Amino acid sequence: MIRADTAGVGNLGRDLLRVARDAPKVFEQAAQSVARASGTEAKRETTAIYAIKQSRVAEGLTSVAKGSDVITTGKAKGITLQSFGGRQTAKGYAAAVRKGRRKVIRGGFTPTKFAGVPFKREGPARLPIQVLYGPSVASMLRNREVSERFVLRQSIRARDELTRRIFRELKAR
Repeated sequence: MIRADTAGVGNLGRDLLRVARDAPKVFEQAAQSVARASGTEAKRETTAIYAIKQSRVAEGLTSVAKGSDVITTGKAKGITLQSFGGRQTAKGYAAAVRKGRRKVIRGGFTPTKFAGVPFKREGPARLPIQVLYGPSVASMLRNREVSERFVLRQSIRARDELTRRIFRELKAR
């Protein structure tokens, strides 16, 4: 049995009104916190599938909170195969874009002049040569395996963070 007098009900009503007024601020704070964590989550999910270091993914990743929305984007410029653990072999250039799936690109080479960046000749002559690229951070984030796991983890994190902040505001009253 709960007993309440008119003063207690009035105080509770005023406290709930103050919490309701502060709700937009709480939503924005929760979104900022989720945006900070979003970069880490994106790096984790990307490196779980692709054979690339988190620091290299972080270079092409931005995560921003705008109001109560969290926007995570990746750069569309391709990443050289050197970042995917590529190395020169006798048959060409070998790299593993996805974990456990190393492929050899026949005719690929790494001139010492260009600090290990992989190239491949386009024609029978010496020139032209093309840099060998893997997927960009944006295309890695668009991958179905990465995006499904990322969205799931972000929604759980957003729900937990918002719940934590709302209860903190209620306790502060």
